[in-house]
Amino acid sequence: MKRFKKVLLINPPFIRLFGAGAPPRGVKAPLGLCYIAGVLNDHGFDVRVYNTDFIKNPRVLSSKDITAGYNTYLNSLNNLDLPVWREIYERINDYSPDIVGITAMTSLFNSALNVAQLVKSFDSDIPVVLGGVHPTILPEETIKNTNVDIVVRGEGEYTFLDILKNFNNNLNEILGITYKENGQIINNPARPLIQNLDELPFPAKHLIIEHEKYPPEAFGNIFASRGCPFHCIFCASHKIWTRKVRRRSPENVIEEIKHVKKKFGTKLFRFEDDSFTLNKQWIYELCDVLLKEKLKIKWVAETRADVVDDRSIKTMKSAGCKMLDIGVESGSEKTLKIIKKGITLEQIRNTFNIIKSNKILTNAFFIIGFPWESKKEIEMTISFMKELNPFHSFFSISTPYPGTELFDIYKKEGLLPDNMNWAKFFHQSDDMYLTKKYSREEVSEIVAKAEKEFEKNNRKNIIKLVLTDPEYLFGVIKSNEYYKPKRFFSAIRYMLGW
Repeated sequence: MKRFKKVLLINPPFIRLFGAGAPPRGVKAPLGLCYIAGVLNDHGFDVRVYNTDFIKNPRVLSSKDITAGYNTYLNSLNNLDLPVWREIYERINDYSPDIVGITAMTSLFNSALNVAQLVKSFDSDIPVVLGGVHPTILPEETIKNTNVDIVVRGEGEYTFLDILKNFNNNLNEILGITYKENGQIINNPARPLIQNLDELPFPAKHLIIEHEKYPPEAFGNIFASRGCPFHCIFCASHKIWTRKVRRRSPENVIEEIKHVKKKFGTKLFRFEDDSFTLNKQWIYELCDVLLKEKLKIKWVAETRADVVDDRSIKTMKSAGCKMLDIGVESGSEKTLKIIKKGITLEQIRNTFNIIKSNKILTNAFFIIGFPWESKKEIEMTISFMKELNPFHSFFSISTPYPGTELFDIYKKEGLLPDNMNWAKFFHQSDDMYLTKKYSREEVSEIVAKAEKEFEKNNRKNIIKLVLTDPEYLFGVIKSNEYYKPKRFFSAIRYMLGW
């Protein structure tokens, strides 16, 4: 009979496999695992969250570093003798868990399987549970791996708790899991969504191994809602959260902010919701409480160009909003229609004008490399980025994640192999530029040009911020610990494009 007391929840390595660095947006606490840890901790289990991607005082990686390190990344996944894998094995050995949970997005899937192999090489009797977007979408493919014992589909907080409580009884009574029994794959019925998100404990970020070494901003990521009602063909978030939006109460969100600020000294927060401003009345209530509490924090949120207006922007600005992330995606009306974005270029222009007139910074996301796109349409996207001139912008290569309509389009057009290497499925992977229009050499030229134009625009605006908003700049430096020599010089290097 298995007795579970010590639980280890692992976020597999990704950025570390490209080199000893961290992405420009900084280190973040693994929020999903911390939510699970909070529930398990409340029920008396000894839980630790291990973010294997964290290293102390990493240099800042630019998109060019990711591109340059791509082959190193792929090779790292095939060599478990490398220091990063040895470190993970040693950490598993030090904690000696009774059960291990591993999260996996598509790009992390191969890495997650490596971690599962390391767990089993330490002790083959330790049950390994995989969850996250990729195992949820492809549970049967995931469970076929010999080192995986159970797959959690969808929200994992109470499903993982049920596994710990009922592992020795009948697994077929646990909702939301896939497992193997006598050589057969069994998919139990789905677990109903958590209707009252306020009932969940706050993410247990204090249970992250070596959390005391993290910069304060790393703990500022927050989910205020789950779910997105829109139908963008490149997104699979609805496979976890569905398209029904569930919101926490403004008071509950504020209590978490106060808790994080007090415990970790965090003063810069980031809302991770798919579309933070969807319900304007909720926004007004949240901002009202923020103002009444006088928390003196700054915050960032992600939203769409069609769900904000001048009043909501002004309200958020007064309550500490410093930046808004906007999914622009393309400068082509044709592409916006095909990807079912549901917005027009004119709506995007108007929204950026409103945001900028209220002196809130903008961060824009773009996608290039859709299989129908011409070079002219890609030029339109680059030109649109320059016209909008966001403070910062990211471009991604179109990536057909499983579970998306885009995946089905690529599959139908014969652009995907039968045996896919999921390690290549991420937005900065040249191997995701899947098209019959251009040669490999042409693809490399297109990506290099886009990278050059985006980085040039970003550096220009970062330097402008240095000159015009030193208060915010110093806050970012302090929150990310850029004052430490290694971080400082790599940030300068990133800014100047060296």
